[in-house]
Amino acid sequence: MVRNHQRKPGARKYKDFSDETLSRAIKEISQKTVTLRRAAEKYGISPATLSRKMRGMHLKNVGRPCVLSAEDEKVLTQGLVVASEWGFPLTTFDLRLIIKAHLDKRGVNEPRFINNMPGIEWVRGFLIRHKGLLSQRLCQNIKRARAQVSHELIRGYFEELKDSLAGVSPEAIINYDETNLTDDPGRVKIITRRGCKHPDRILDSSKASISVMFCGTASGILLPPYVCYKAEHLYDSWTIGGPKGTRYNRSKNSWFNGPIFEDWFLTVILPYFKRLADNSPKVLLGDNLSSHISFNIVQECEKNNIRFVLLPPNSTHLCQPLDVAFFRPLKGKWRATLNDWKIKNRGCIPKDRFPALLKKCIDSLNVDDACSKNLISGFRATGIHPIDVEQVLKQLPISNQDQEERGRNWCGTLETFLKESRMTETSSNVKQRKKRIHITPGKSVSSEDFHNSSAKRGKESDESDIDEPCPGPSNSSLEPQHEKDTGMCQISDESDVHDESNVAHDESDYSLDQNDNVAKFNFNDFNDNDFVLVKLIYDANIKKTAKKTFVAQILCSNETTGKLEMKFMRKSSKANSIYIFPAIDDIASVKLENIVQKLVPIFIRRGRHCFSVEADF
Repeated sequence: MVRNHQRKPGARKYKDFSDETLSRAIKEISQKTVTLRRAAEKYGISPATLSRKMRGMHLKNVGRPCVLSAEDEKVLTQGLVVASEWGFPLTTFDLRLIIKAHLDKRGVNEPRFINNMPGIEWVRGFLIRHKGLLSQRLCQNIKRARAQVSHELIRGYFEELKDSLAGVSPEAIINYDETNLTDDPGRVKIITRRGCKHPDRILDSSKASISVMFCGTASGILLPPYVCYKAEHLYDSWTIGGPKGTRYNRSKNSWFNGPIFEDWFLTVILPYFKRLADNSPKVLLGDNLSSHISFNIVQECEKNNIRFVLLPPNSTHLCQPLDVAFFRPLKGKWRATLNDWKIKNRGCIPKDRFPALLKKCIDSLNVDDACSKNLISGFRATGIHPIDVEQVLKQLPISNQDQEERGRNWCGTLETFLKESRMTETSSNVKQRKKRIHITPGKSVSSEDFHNSSAKRGKESDESDIDEPCPGPSNSSLEPQHEKDTGMCQISDESDVHDESNVAHDESDYSLDQNDNVAKFNFNDFNDNDFVLVKLIYDANIKKTAKKTFVAQILCSNETTGKLEMKFMRKSSKANSIYIFPAIDDIASVKLENIVQKLVPIFIRRGRHCFSVEADF
């Protein structure tokens, strides 16, 4: 626990003055404005202390020296600032561990620390000594995609933005963004019994939310909001009592899809722009969601001299005026409005009460013209009006500074590491194959049960006859043979993925039917990543043979062996002509003579490939 030192009764007073007060007293004495004794009475400092300071005595800090030297603490503070700028701030516990590692590395045994581990008091004193540079704040988590926004991206965006905003008045610059107003007023501080760990408050709340589109101008004008409910139908009672000019709509998930966004543009934005001068240019600024862009909107923008400007991707926390300065105070007022309603009423907010609460929230936010001030400050903080790229760049980590400004060499090394951690894009986790577990209710399961069940099922599968084998690169169409209920867990495939353990990679398993009319190809006819249609038969020692065609992508070719290495695709469950790659790559070597046709995708969208032909598998 942090110690709060208190002077003992009757003890001698020690330094009841600040350094600034001492400096002013010495300055007045040196200028002979007052005498030493008068200065002592004026500033409450002992005459002997002033006399010693005037003679240059006792100028060092009083008390036991710090654990770290002034130079080491300076370098440490610069390192803490660098780590915070690059998005990896350190906690007080991390700081204590760094000091312990530093002392252990130097072989120093500090008696004031237990095992060289500083306590909370040392951290508090360290922060007090460097309060001009360091402070403790609550941090906000951001995704790596947002952290990868660079200086070059922002500078390129502002170069284009200058041309787009040329000759545009502030009342003709509109920023739009949607947000969710939830049914939960959040947590508040209450008074309760000391020692109570989990205080509760009886208040109905839910995870339901309603989407609202807000838009405002650089001159501080807030346009009417646009409300989108989660419902199949819209009722008249849901549109009564809201802010003036508010529009209402509904969707299955309460999201602003393409048609709803287009309706918002035609009913809210376009009428406002038409009230301005006809020939003056106008700017509509927003994020780059695909649902916010349509052919009709672009056509209307061209007709009415509206410049549709999109923000850089993953940069709305820096470049979106509504996100920067408007939504936070709005959400605070909404929670207060929601809390007042829930204290007097039970249950969740009915949709017919939402418009009135939204109006009350906006009215409370607009007290003393705060709504207009927030919009203006948001456009200024994002560098849009007046245009200033430095407003955004100063919020990004600073790089390429001299080592003298950063301190010692380890600060530069730390900056390099933090830059790599912030900017390097890491590969996503590979999706693991899921297998459903059939287990008797109430019976526990262990890892041995999985292995024993898989081995036993595999043995029975080898001994049994297969009536209709799958000749292709994957065997996912075969259903697993379930055992009788013996109390042991049984595993069956749940995900529609290919199992590499069931793929036969031996080229003897793949042969071509001599009766098939297949086009003759050469190795020069194919390139890497080309799509082809392959016909294969499975002619191992089995009772029946089967011929099927597959869609595959060529990875590489080997003319010496006469084979091509391919990655096979499978049909999507939604359409027969759509093919996708399985979660686990299905790769095998195929002879050149097995290729039936070279394919060209009609379109490729979100990992789905559409071809003009249809394969059997």
